[in-house]
Formats: sequence, C-alpha cells, structure tokens
Amino acid sequence: MQSKYSDYQLRLELMEALADLRFVEPTPIQHQVLPLLLKGRNLIAQAPTGTGKTHAFLLPLFEQLNIHKQNIQAVVLAPTRELAEQIFKRAVELADYFPDAIDIQLLIGGTDRTRGIERLKNSQPQIVIGTPGRVFDLIKEGALDATHVTMVVLDEADMIFDTGFISEVDGIIGRVPETAQLAIFSATIPQVIEQFAQKYMAGAAQVAIDAKQKTPVAIEHLAIPVRRKSREDLIVDITEMCHPYLALIFANTRKHADALAGELRDRGIRIGVLHGDLSARERRQMIRRIRDLEFQYVVATDIAARGIDIEGISHIINYELPDDLAFYIHRVGRTARGSNEGMAISLITPEQEVAVNQLRERGIDINYVEIKNAEFVPVASRNKRMRVNRIDDETLKASHQAHARKAKKVKPGYKKKLEREVKAAVGKAKRQQQKRNNKKR
Repeated sequence: MQSKYSDYQLRLELMEALADLRFVEPTPIQHQVLPLLLKGRNLIAQAPTGTGKTHAFLLPLFEQLNIHKQNIQAVVLAPTRELAEQIFKRAVELADYFPDAIDIQLLIGGTDRTRGIERLKNSQPQIVIGTPGRVFDLIKEGALDATHVTMVVLDEADMIFDTGFISEVDGIIGRVPETAQLAIFSATIPQVIEQFAQKYMAGAAQVAIDAKQKTPVAIEHLAIPVRRKSREDLIVDITEMCHPYLALIFANTRKHADALAGELRDRGIRIGVLHGDLSARERRQMIRRIRDLEFQYVVATDIAARGIDIEGISHIINYELPDDLAFYIHRVGRTARGSNEGMAISLITPEQEVAVNQLRERGIDINYVEIKNAEFVPVASRNKRMRVNRIDDETLKASHQAHARKAKKVKPGYKKKLEREVKAAVGKAKRQQQKRNNKKR
C-alpha cells in the first residue's frame, strides 16, 4: 500500500512546502527511507538520480532540526559544487516555509575562503551543505564547529569516494559526535562504501529500489546495432530525425568526448561539452549556457554529468555503453523527470549485446532498432540473427545430405523440388523462431 506524506507526521511547514511543490505521494525511495531516518537510524540507501532522494534526506533533516539553537546541527556533503548548489536550493525552498529564519550555508570550492571564514566567526550556520574538501578545510581551520552535529548525509557517496575525498570524509566524521546520525545515498555500493559503513555505521539499515523500479517507466529504451555505419554517422542520423529539446550524449572518456564533439561540430552541429578537464569557471559557464538552451546537444562523461540537475532533457544517447552498467541507470535517469517522457538510445557493437542482455535482466525493456527512411524500425539482435542463420544453414545442409544419399535415384525436376523444400524448411524454421521470440516477450 502506497504511503502518504501525512503518514509521517511531519511539521506543518514541511507539509505546506510539499503541497506547494505538488509532491502528491512519496517516491519508492522516500517510502523506504523516511521512516528509518525519522527514527534516527543510520542508513545506506541505493538509489539513482531522479528518484526523489534529495527530499528523502532533507525532510527528516528539517523535521529533527532545533530551530532555536544557533549551532551546526546537520552537514550534507556532495561530490561536486553543482550538486551542492542544487541541494542548497532545495533546502532553502523548504526553509522559506518556516516562520523563523533558518541559517543554511553553502560551502564549496571556487568561492572566497577568507570571506567565508570571517562570516563563520560572526555566526555558525544551522545547516552546512558543501563539498568535502572545503568543509573539512574550514573544520580544521576552526572556522566550523562540528561538535554539535546530529546528522551527516553523504549524497552520491560512490562519486565522493571515487573522486578522492576519502580522507576528507574521514576527517569530518572523526570530528562530529559519535552519536550523530549518518546517512549514505549512492547509485552504487562499491567496496569502499562497505568498508566505510563497517568503520562508522555498524548495524545501519540498508534499502534499495527494486531493480525493475530503477528507471522511470516513461523512458523508451532503444539499441541501435553498429554495423555498416560509424557511431558518428549514426548520431548524425539520430539528430536529423529526433529533434530533441535537449539531448545528453555520453562517452566513456574525456578523449572520446572531445573527439566526438569535434566530429559533430565539423558536421555543422552546435554542441556543448562537459568533462573533467574543464576548469571550474569553464564548467560554470558551460552549465549556464546549457540551461539557457544555447545547445541542443551536449557530449558528457559520467563523472562530469553526475550531480547536475538540468531541466528538459528529452533524450539520452549512449555513444558507448558504460563499463559499469550501474551508470546506465544514472545516465537515463536524467530524462523523463516528473511527468515527462524520455528516450534513451544506445549504439551497440556485437560484443556489447551481452551487456544489453544484462540490462534486460535488471528489468529494463530495451528494443533493437535500425534507422530506415528517418524512422526507427524494429530489428533482431545480432545473436538472434545468427541463431536464425544457423538454423537456415543446418536445414540447408540436412536437405542436401538427404538428397545426396539418393543421388543415384534422381528423378527429373529434382533441383526445383529441392529448392522448394529448402525454401519451405527455412521459412518454417524462421516462423518457429519468431514464435519462440514472441513467447519470450
């Protein structure tokens, strides 16, 4: 039975905020997480982007906040400045509904450190949202007093650790009270998170969205086999027929992203690029230009695109499938937000069909298509075609062997008869294969 926000007895201010934000009922991850965090449990939650996880931790954070105490009570850590800024905005939205001012400070790199320290000397915030590097630096400096913290949240924890913030997070956790509630939200649960949990979160509750719920149902997943045309040619074909509002094109490396962007620019396509080689200033400028819709297409890498909330993404194009298939969930979760629909198109080489099958086993309905006359036309996967061809070859071979054994008794017109029999056998094999395929669907 689906829960309601009213089931959790949240503050009136939070209920008003949810109503104005048109949040009707908790998402699956919120349904699992809210009761646990409201009870003060330590938590490890596996959930991809676009599942409502930000409010899954912000609602309990505000519910447990002592508004009348002017000290740091909650710390939210994010791997990138952009994600920290987005969480900060969501937090400010909720804080605006409270009659008393709630002091929330955004602490990220790329801002004036000296000015930030002076501000903190005058007044400690009640909620800190920031990147691990800057937050730990200010704690070490003595500018932040973490001795009253009651809750610490790590959002996109796999990326926090993957980008080298392990020592900073260790330093922060080591300076908050042992009684502080810890919550981890992550798209994947690698070994480093398991080790962190063993060290700091013994007995933590663990929740995860069911595999079949991990991608929005409003996404159409398509796989285009890479055969006669290059990946670049196929992407150009897609751009000519899809006309997206905004499309993210994912490449696995910075080198591939730059090469693809250059190739598409040479073909007259105006395109943006997001990857780790951009400076902080270039990155901010690029994100602003994307949000201002200067580009219809943006080539990005997984790390660069994580934690960036850009509205209106209608299409996800995988120039290549990610090495870690969990990132497929992350990529496609950027489209079909809210009540919108989306499309995810992946370019698939023969050796990647195994990966497609693995995604299907996770409950993702991916259909093979090819582009003909500016339309997506259903087509069998290479493995299916090979199975049919193998049946054809075996049938043909069997027919030839049967007639070869009777070669001495050949009757007039046997060649035409053989052709008819082979044709009939091949047709029968294909029909039987099609029936088996239909049963699997």
